[in-house]
Amino acid sequence: MKIRSLLYTIFSLLILTSTFSCRTADIRTTEVKNDFNQQLGLEVLQKMSKAHALTKWDNIETYSFHLTDEFYGLMGNFGNPFPNNKADFEFQAIAKTFTSKAIFKDEKWKDKIWGIQSWRTYSSEENGSIELHSKNDKTIEFWLPTYQYFIETPSRIFEAEFISYAGERKLNGKTYDLVYATWISDKPHKDVDQYILWIDKENHMLAQMQYTVRDQYKWIYATLRYSIYEQIDGVPFPKEMNISLLGPDKKKILHTVSIDNINLNMIPKDSLLVFPNLGSTGKQ
Repeated sequence: MKIRSLLYTIFSLLILTSTFSCRTADIRTTEVKNDFNQQLGLEVLQKMSKAHALTKWDNIETYSFHLTDEFYGLMGNFGNPFPNNKADFEFQAIAKTFTSKAIFKDEKWKDKIWGIQSWRTYSSEENGSIELHSKNDKTIEFWLPTYQYFIETPSRIFEAEFISYAGERKLNGKTYDLVYATWISDKPHKDVDQYILWIDKENHMLAQMQYTVRDQYKWIYATLRYSIYEQIDGVPFPKEMNISLLGPDKKKILHTVSIDNINLNMIPKDSLLVFPNLGSTGKQ
């Protein structure tokens, strides 16, 4: 029965992929489609900005933390790029860029390094040397900036070209203001992601976020829940993030990102500029 169930799940996944692979997901709410309201969207984001102490990010040059990412079930493992169900590494980043590095603690990948600098990827070889990839490693190019964006979303979302209020919703007894954000066009675009931030109306904290995954599958969208925050030097850092496929009403978790041992400005910026000629710029 277990084998039959596994085969059925794989078959269903293939059917879903073939059915929706030509579609581009659109997570806009009815409010966004019918009444694009940038002013109200920005007003809600400004309240979130204060709740997340975003002005203090001006004093953060680098940050680091211990991160684990545990994947569950067939669907979770389908998207898992790591050798174990639970990845374990130290994550280091230059704030407000997409320059970061992962130093793995997994037994299978002990001290292995993944890195991205100015949107160029690199990794460590078996002899410990660092190799800049002539052609980007797509896995590194996706996962490291994704982790960094999850952490920095409250500040980075202001970079979006299109921002609109997306309505009010209630979920599990709480009320949220929703804000939609994207780039290039306010409508779905095959090359850029859409985001909907769920902001708690009482404390104005970012509680969860719906987002598309254009770099992986254009038809997929997911929900990230910021389950726990911890104040580090007055800045709330997410300590636990649960990711599920599709909308916020879906409760089956694909993977859980857990963070501890958060340090600010302890990692020298130069240590992340592995290739000095590249700097730490790149598309935001």
